[in-house]
Amino acid sequence: YQQVKLMSGNIQILDGQHDSYTAKEAMQHAVEYLQSETAHAIQIITFEHGKEPESEAELFVKMFGRFLHKSQGKVFLFAETETLLSKMIEVLPERYTGIRIVEMATLDEPGISDDMILNRINGGEADCIFAALSGPVQEEFISRYRTSLDAKIWIGLGTRLKNRKKRWD
Repeated sequence: YQQVKLMSGNIQILDGQHDSYTAKEAMQHAVEYLQSETAHAIQIITFEHGKEPESEAELFVKMFGRFLHKSQGKVFLFAETETLLSKMIEVLPERYTGIRIVEMATLDEPGISDDMILNRINGGEADCIFAALSGPVQEEFISRYRTSLDAKIWIGLGTRLKNRKKRWD
């Protein structure tokens, strides 16, 4: 299990060493991850600096979205709340055209269990999970179910990921 963190300005793959990567280099790793047998997590971290140019993290998500579109990749949307999921549905396809959403779930959905979410992810044959969960919740879910996930890449967008024009929360 390898985790990649994308931050404004640099990208780090956390596997015991902390090297910086460009969006293009992180994209190469993501393509490799899609061919692997285990799930890998990519955590997007953004910082507010007024009107900044497109960050490496934003560029990576855009490049990855294009890749998923070209390869007809399937995406599962996973959010902590229904409100956050609605914002993901509004923003992701608009900003990253071609993303093919096959299924979605929220933690606050009545009667939902982790097993039901896992079944939706695997049943939709998702290649990638875009998740908007708080840090501890996301880390626990990945730790508990990474060996059961058929999706090879988990993209953690955080719960406060900013849209260029407005914050998500």
